[in-house]
Amino acid sequence: MKEVVDEILAAEKKVESLLSEARQQAAKLRQESENEASALVAAAQEQAQELIRTTVSEIRTVAEQTREQRFTEFREKQRILLEHNRTAVDSLVDGIVALITASGKTAQVTADDR
Repeated sequence: MKEVVDEILAAEKKVESLLSEARQQAAKLRQESENEASALVAAAQEQAQELIRTTVSEIRTVAEQTREQRFTEFREKQRILLEHNRTAVDSLVDGIVALITASGKTAQVTADDR
């Protein structure tokens, strides 16, 4: 009977040893999985940050190009407007000069009359 008890105790000890080893392996696998998941998350975050940086850079470039293009278009429209109205502007300036010089002559004649 002692042999049976010894065998049972030995079997229990073996089962405990196997369970302990299985727990250790499970913990090791769990830790490896967590490490791998963390590494994947970190890599995904880095990729997302790089994508954001690239996208922001591209948006800035497009915005700058658009701003430059619109400024160039504005300057061209301004040039065309001035070109089309150059005669009218010159006539207006000539009229103002004529009024000023005529006023000066009138004021000079009035001063001489005194």
